[in-house]
Amino acid sequence: MAGCGLYGDRYDSERSCANDGATARHPVQQRCAVPLAKQEIAGCLCRFAVGLRVNCDIVVTMRLKIVQVGEAVLRAGARELTREEIRGDEIQRLIRDMRETMHDAPGVGLAAPQVGLPLQLAVIEDREEYLKTIPAEELAEKERMPVPFHVVINPRVEIIGNETVEFFEGCLSLAGFSALVTRGRQVRVCYLDELGEEKSVVASGWYARILQHEIDHLRGTIYIDKMRSRSFTSIENGTRFWKGKSTTEILKELESASNG
Repeated sequence: MAGCGLYGDRYDSERSCANDGATARHPVQQRCAVPLAKQEIAGCLCRFAVGLRVNCDIVVTMRLKIVQVGEAVLRAGARELTREEIRGDEIQRLIRDMRETMHDAPGVGLAAPQVGLPLQLAVIEDREEYLKTIPAEELAEKERMPVPFHVVINPRVEIIGNETVEFFEGCLSLAGFSALVTRGRQVRVCYLDELGEEKSVVASGWYARILQHEIDHLRGTIYIDKMRSRSFTSIENGTRFWKGKSTTEILKELESASNG
């Protein structure tokens, strides 16, 4: 499932630091340099412990909250970032936090609008460990293989050829549901990386699907806009009724049900 993001707002485990000779324990939710102070990242207010003067250097993680369908930011077009912005501390911190959030979900991609920020930025990684429990036949059918972590900024996508494929997709901005979505099998994407350098990639199979899914988020589009509506299901029922079945078999069942 080409999902992305985080199901909720969480704190990391407590960290201990010297506070004027004493030990101060506090929940932390962001990467920052000490001393801790209230910060605002691209208009997104980040919560963390306040009022402590910390005398040690620490790196703490921020796990961002995914916004759910109905939030206006998911339907608004995201703005492009300048190279100066990309290389700045705020966007670099955001990239690190989005990566942490994606891993925590776990997911294979996360777009900035999903954490409430209308910016043309997404992080992607399909880790090898995610594939270990998936049958080899399914991996082959979906052309799914590990994809290393990378950042996609201000992307332009081009569908290569006319071949399409249809598989179930889900999204953590519509938690607990999935549906069949038709996507181009192969795409070319031109983008800027986390250093503001120009990059391009030709992707096929599941990686191409992930790219299309995340770039859609940057355009204000969610997979339900493109889904085969009669296939829309809770993940629980999808597993219950269709686990192990091919797309062709599922489509036959849906057709049979509609005709019955």
